[in-house]
Amino acid sequence: MSLLSNFIRNNLVKALEEELINFSPELKALALREIKELGLEVVEWAESKLHLDLNGDGKIGDTDE
Repeated sequence: MSLLSNFIRNNLVKALEEELINFSPELKALALREIKELGLEVVEWAESKLHLDLNGDGKIGDTDE
């Protein structure tokens, strides 16, 4: 595991989990949708920088822009 993925898993994800525990079901759903969107943006950014199809959707980055 790289230093970056280790940091994300042990710090960022853990902090998000701790925050989500206290949310109502509606706020959890909203937060999870926003986290998913952020994840998709990160994948699209990485694809465009690496010129690779990382998520297997047949596109490199966001071609809708």
